[in-house]
Amino acid sequence: MSSDGIIAADATKNEFHKQHPHGVNVVSVAIAVGDHQKFNEKYFEIIKEKIEKYDIKLPHPILKSKDISRHIPTWQTEEARKDIVFELLSIDVLDTIYVTETYLKPKWIELYSDEEDEFRRMTSHDFVKDILFQYYDIVSIWKYLERYHGGDGTHYNVMTDYFSGQVCRAYQELGELADNFLIVPQGDQTYPVLSMADLVTGLLKQEVYPLRKDEIEEYIKDETPGYVVADSVYDGKDLERLVPHVTDGIRTDLNLPDPTVYIARGDVPKDRVTSLDMFHHACMYAQIKGGSVKFFEENNDRHHFSGEDILVCVDGNSEIYADYERLNTQYSITVFDAESAINHFLDEIPSGLVL
Repeated sequence: MSSDGIIAADATKNEFHKQHPHGVNVVSVAIAVGDHQKFNEKYFEIIKEKIEKYDIKLPHPILKSKDISRHIPTWQTEEARKDIVFELLSIDVLDTIYVTETYLKPKWIELYSDEEDEFRRMTSHDFVKDILFQYYDIVSIWKYLERYHGGDGTHYNVMTDYFSGQVCRAYQELGELADNFLIVPQGDQTYPVLSMADLVTGLLKQEVYPLRKDEIEEYIKDETPGYVVADSVYDGKDLERLVPHVTDGIRTDLNLPDPTVYIARGDVPKDRVTSLDMFHHACMYAQIKGGSVKFFEENNDRHHFSGEDILVCVDGNSEIYADYERLNTQYSITVFDAESAINHFLDEIPSGLVL
């Protein structure tokens, strides 16, 4: 495998109560890319053109599925989504698009409870909706690596958007198989390959019904030079490995790519922060540096500074965190107020990626 290759994934959930009471399935899309740098160049070229075409008001050429719904008139949204995603699917360095879907017929699922040596039961509908979906991003990559492990063209550098949940065997197996396993908060606003995974899941949810293996594969297989595989994951040993077998939570904080831009938002609402240009600048800066953006959780995050991280104080009260910069030696952190952070980010971002 070339060290330039990567596989990245996102997931979506589809509830269909009207057709099947309590029916729900989940879909994960993994994008395997042979040349990560060339893919990024092609992605930015396409997205800059589409942002101009549809007058999408974003400061950088990186797009998530919700941006299409948010910035494009409703009468134009469906065709715009198809136009954008089909052009991304034509990028010539796409190796494989691996899609998994899981729908469970009504039955009981047994999980460990918080009581030692005790089990709890839940319906398959609730398990898929409330438990499995939390970490379903990993499932398409897990099945890809299980199928192609040892192959000359297999990619072992793994990236997913942020996920949570309890430890299952699929997660452990993925960790063993991967050379690099990066979990990126705000990933679909930071890395083009995660953005594309998100955009493809959005297109499938819009266009494909029922959202099942055969229909998914048929819809996209002729739209891309990449090899398209769709896989149903729902029973036997697969299901056993998807059900958490311990109550331990997944430690995603150990898989963040550094440097990390931590955002201390104070009393500023999270959705306000994510609407600001400053936040988009932080994500693009993180992409340029190969890092990530994370909302600061002091009790945990202060133990994981890398020495190159940045802490942005949105409310301007940077002095309360100054000790982390002044009194740490080996793993210090640079503390900025929001205005200084914006200047720092824009100094580092290439002008061609500022719209």
